[in-house]
Amino acid sequence: MEANLTDANLSDTDLIGTNLKGANLEGVNLDGADLESADLRALLLFDVDSKEFQSDLDKGTISEDLRKKFKDYLIDLSENTGISVMEKGRMWLIDDKNSEQTYVIRKEEQLNIYKRTKFDFNGIKRANNWDKATFDVDIWEKLSSQRD
Repeated sequence: MEANLTDANLSDTDLIGTNLKGANLEGVNLDGADLESADLRALLLFDVDSKEFQSDLDKGTISEDLRKKFKDYLIDLSENTGISVMEKGRMWLIDDKNSEQTYVIRKEEQLNIYKRTKFDFNGIKRANNWDKATFDVDIWEKLSSQRD
C-alpha cells in the first residue's frame, strides 16, 4: 500500500532509491533530503478492458460501470469528480475534488488505472538530486519547466 507521509519532516533524509509510488507527500519537509533514484511515479491500482471504457473516456465521461470498477477496488469516486482528456485514445486524468485524489488512466495493453503521487512542486525542488528521481513524464515536464 502507498505511504501517507503528510506533514512529515524528512529534511536531510537519505531517500536514495526509495519507492514512493502513489505516496501522499503533501506538506512534507524535504529540505536537503536526497531523492536520487527515488521513484515518485503514480502507483498502478488495477486494469480494465479498454474496449469497454475508452470511448466514454474520450468523451470526457466516467461511466457508472467504470465507477463500479473503482468501487470494486474500494475507491468510491465522489459526484464531484471530473475527467480531463490528456491524450485522446491514450491518457486521461480523473480528479476527485472531494478526496483530493488524482488518478491517471493510461491505455497500455489494457486501461491501467494509477493513483498519482501527491506532493508540493516547491517542496520537491528543495530536496537534493530531485532531478535524478523518477517522475511520470507530464510531472517531470512541469518540474523541469519550473527550474529556478
